[in-house]
Amino acid sequence: REKKTKKVAKRMDSSLNWMSGWAKLKTEQEQLRPAEVEPAMAVVEPPTTMVDALEELPTGTPEIFLAYIQRDINCLAEESLSVRLTSLQKLQRLLVQQVESLATDIIDAVMDALLKPLLKRMKDRS
Repeated sequence: REKKTKKVAKRMDSSLNWMSGWAKLKTEQEQLRPAEVEPAMAVVEPPTTMVDALEELPTGTPEIFLAYIQRDINCLAEESLSVRLTSLQKLQRLLVQQVESLATDIIDAVMDALLKPLLKRMKDRS
């Protein structure tokens, strides 16, 4: 007795027919779009952060203190030199000039959070 084998058709499963037009749609959209890609939005002027908004930041726990300065730490990764410089100046004013008034656990947590963005910028030539 011989078994009949079915020939496998090179077609999509009927349940996937709804996807068949995707590739065609994508190529049509690429033809309509100009060749140049728009650059990503860049922050040109420094944003207002919690350091600007409050006279004194809460220093109860390292987590709370970090939450208030996290935006300035994130701004160290911006492309704009003026944004990075402004954030560094705020952090310097807050951390270096007022180091005596901060607890050591807060300083340790802040330095851990600052280490990665600062080291990334050291290898950058800007």
